[in-house]
Amino acid sequence: DNGSTIRHNTVVYAASCIYNSPCGQIDINRKTTMSPGTGTVVVDNIATEILVQSGSTLAQRRNNLLRRNATSSERIGIPVFSGGADPSSYAGFLLAPTSPGKGTASDGTDPGV
Repeated sequence: DNGSTIRHNTVVYAASCIYNSPCGQIDINRKTTMSPGTGTVVVDNIATEILVQSGSTLAQRRNNLLRRNATSSERIGIPVFSGGADPSSYAGFLLAPTSPGKGTASDGTDPGV
């Protein structure tokens, strides 16, 4: 990837997914036959964690709500959704008033959807 923006996404957590790693990761990576990605912006998301691997680099990373490995410009915590632990609609994925990260997106809204 070169120069894309990953913004206002909710990537759902689960304890174990493919390759025995947790679901919900934003992974900035590359295939071995391709050049590392540069210039990607990752802001205002809800995810388990953000991985930057294989020489790829980010232009910006901030205002994300992460379960682990947050930087100083991000929040760490478990989101509380208005639709409960397993929302079944878009509206259900909105952050509840008591959720960590509520109102902390770069545009003054909530991170995620």
